Amino acid sequence: MSSVDKISIADEIKYITNYVKLQDHRLDEQIDLEIHVDPKINQNEVFLPCMMLQPIVENAIVHGIVPKQDTGKIEIELAVQDRMLCICITDNGIGREAAAAQKEKYAKHKSYATQILRDRIDIFNYYNQQKLAFSIEDLFDAAGAASGTKVTLEVPLELKTRN
Repeated sequence: MSSVDKISIADEIKYITNYVKLQDHRLDEQIDLEIHVDPKINQNEVFLPCMMLQPIVENAIVHGIVPKQDTGKIEIELAVQDRMLCICITDNGIGREAAAAQKEKYAKHKSYATQILRDRIDIFNYYNQQKLAFSIEDLFDAAGAASGTKVTLEVPLELKTRN
């Protein structure tokens, strides 16, 4: 995957589905995955940067779902808005604050996934007039307790790369 700059939505969905199935098997079937793609999107002709979704999904599993110790859910939605591919990845994990508190117990592990993702977005933004965007939102239930995380990635439909 590292030898290509972009991947079709169809291929990325296959890749992410297989990745989550592998993790689900490793965790004794504790992950439910739902993927929703706007039917107006041609999945073979719309592209996104390669290896952008996997680190987000991995973070959801490792930091949100695994510590939860019961069935987790990851939902991926792809839609088009204003000439941008909008990708929302939502999990029902323990939330970033609780994950950060747990990470302190295991200070040896330093996660670089989010910073690497931001660096890659900067590189793609060099080649694109319409910029990629990335945001993270903490989710809470009606009682104010953490109920997961939502990551949004916006990618130009006419994604340009170095090639």
